[in-house]
Amino acid sequence: MTTLDHAEKARRVADEAHSVVWQKDNARAPHLIALAQVYADLAKLAARPAIPDGIELAFYNQAGALVTVTKTQTATGYTVYPWTCHGCRTDYEGYSTRAHSKNDAEQHAADCTALQIAT
Repeated sequence: MTTLDHAEKARRVADEAHSVVWQKDNARAPHLIALAQVYADLAKLAARPAIPDGIELAFYNQAGALVTVTKTQTATGYTVYPWTCHGCRTDYEGYSTRAHSKNDAEQHAADCTALQIAT
């Protein structure tokens, strides 16, 4: 199934759950609501962009956009780990430790709701 198939299936099952609730069929409603959530989650997972080669770490934000950490050498020979949100286009020059950049990028991913920007 494609992302659109999953999203359409989620919409149809949610509509059926809504109809069942109105009919007071309380036994089926929770199952249908849970099933609609599964299809919605599948649609979100299928829509997530692939992680490009050369990425040190990658996280997905709340909307499925990538937040990536790379490893780079500065002109003076230091190693830094800059990160970029491919949703809101936030760039940070990074820290000299992977752990610090990881924590910042991960926190940004947890807070950011921007959609992936196509390149």
